[in-house]
Amino acid sequence: MVENIYYNDFSNHYFSFLQSLHSNQIDYKEYQWLIVNSPKMQRNLGIFGVLSNFIDGRFQYRNLQILVNLLPQIREAYKTTRSYNALSFDFERLNGFTNVITESLLRYEGDLSERDNATRNRLKNPFIWLREGVQWVVTLPIQLLYWTGVINYVVLSRWSNNWFVKFLNFLIIIIGLASSIVTLVTGYNPFIQIMKEIK
Repeated sequence: MVENIYYNDFSNHYFSFLQSLHSNQIDYKEYQWLIVNSPKMQRNLGIFGVLSNFIDGRFQYRNLQILVNLLPQIREAYKTTRSYNALSFDFERLNGFTNVITESLLRYEGDLSERDNATRNRLKNPFIWLREGVQWVVTLPIQLLYWTGVINYVVLSRWSNNWFVKFLNFLIIIIGLASSIVTLVTGYNPFIQIMKEIK
């Protein structure tokens, strides 16, 4: 899964950055990589990357996007802890920021693992293969319109999830299953004879 590869890459850079913080020498190359890639990772995190309520000293934030907001705060908190008059509060603040990001990434990793397992289980189910195959064939004309730029993604999604398209998928699946069962039970030649009689 592409998301897994990107997550692994991002988390490796993040934990390497944390390691540099713990060795009292910030790795600005890792920090720069994290800042450049944090918007994409923030989008990937989805609900796991947003805190509904976050308090930092006297300030309270609602719906705080964790990565894009806290990575710069980690750098600033680190600078404060390096100053000669650093307080224990500054160290607690730095640890708090790093813990929030770490927990967010771990939750996302758990979600990726769960989705990966569900996908692997679905791949073993032949009925899902049948459903997806029929849906692909039925929605192919709509997808061609999207690929050529005639319609946008919103219209593609709306038309692909339309009740008529879903009913058509269902109808084709039922007809296909029924004809397969009849063919298996009667054999190929008698089935062709039955189809000729129906016409």
